[in-house]
Formats: sequence, C-alpha cells, structure tokens
Amino acid sequence: MLVVALAFCDLLCCSMVMPLGVIEVFENGKWNFGAEVCGMRSVLNDYIQCASIYHVTCMAVDRYLAVCKPFVHRLLTNKAGYLMIAVSLIVPASLVGINTIISLTGDRYGSFWSNNVQYFVWVIAFYAPFFVSYILYLLILIEAQRQTTLPHIKPVVTSSAIKNMKAYHTLGCLIICYTICWLPGWLTIFFEDQSSGHIFILLSWLTYVNTVLNPLL
Repeated sequence: MLVVALAFCDLLCCSMVMPLGVIEVFENGKWNFGAEVCGMRSVLNDYIQCASIYHVTCMAVDRYLAVCKPFVHRLLTNKAGYLMIAVSLIVPASLVGINTIISLTGDRYGSFWSNNVQYFVWVIAFYAPFFVSYILYLLILIEAQRQTTLPHIKPVVTSSAIKNMKAYHTLGCLIICYTICWLPGWLTIFFEDQSSGHIFILLSWLTYVNTVLNPLL
C-alpha cells in the first residue's frame, strides 16, 4: 500500500508540477503564469516532496518491524498500513500549511520569529524523517547480517532473510536517491542569499529526476 501511495505522489508530480517546469525551461527561466499559479506550484511541490519522504520513512518502519520485530509485524493489519498512509498525507499537509501561513503573515511578527518557525517546520518535514529512515535502515542491515551469519539459526529464517534482502536493497536505493536529489535544494533554505533563478531551476529538475527514478527502483 505504501508503494502504491508513493507512486501516486510521483504521478501527481509528473502530471501537475513537471509540465510547468518544462515550460519554464523553454522560456529560459521566465515565469508567465502569474504569482498565484507560482504560489500554487510551490505549495504543491513542497507537499509532494514532504509526503514522499514520509512514505519512504513509513516503508522503513514497516521493513524494520518485519526484520527486527517479526512478531509485532505479524500482528499488524491493513488498518496499520492505512494509518501510515494517513500520517504520510496529513502531517505533510499540516507542515506545508504552517509554512505557507508563515510565508504570508511573517512580516507581522518579525523576521526572527518567522524564520525560526520555518526552519523548525523544514527540519520536521525533511531532516527528521530522513534521520529516522537512515537509522532504521542501518538497524535493518545489522539484523539481516546477523540472521545470515548465525550458524545455529534455522534454515527457513536464513532463507527468508536472504530473500528479503532485495526489498532492503530497494529501500536503501530509494533513501540514497532521495537524499542526492532533494538535499541540495533543502540546504538552500538555511542561507540568507537564496539561489539564483537558473540554480533554482536546476535544483528543481534534480528533484524531478528522483520522481522518474522511483518507479525504476
């Protein structure tokens, strides 16, 4: 279910965000659709990328439970999967909503307050789930390695662990690919001097590359 939800996020990006980016490139970086459409694209793009990383994090949680807590994982029902999807959709919407409100009303409360709130939102939206994903993936690799090297372990467990390594490898590729494609753009929010128009377009297309690669992984 989480894989399907992630694919839906990628489809949303390809159908609603990327076409505008293509037109912007052909117009040599010039935006011809007005401030309202620009704002809508920015909000939608932020939501999609935040929802995507939360889906990847939930996939890491699911794999962690399957490997390190198999008895707990067997007790989980489809409701748990739906709950993860709900969290992956609602939390990003809340974070992007807060960031949008701060962007529109920040001048009323001073730049110090608005900037720090935005930094906090971005940390929760991007860096925190990535940190969790990396930690869980590391624990998965440690446990998988332990299961395949213990001499007294049951053959059926060892066989299952080896069979699941493909899923762990896919998850690792998703996390690494997402980091390479999204991290450069997210780092720019901590600099006062924001990127130029051409660099912004380049960073945007780097994120689109991730959207294209996800189905291949």
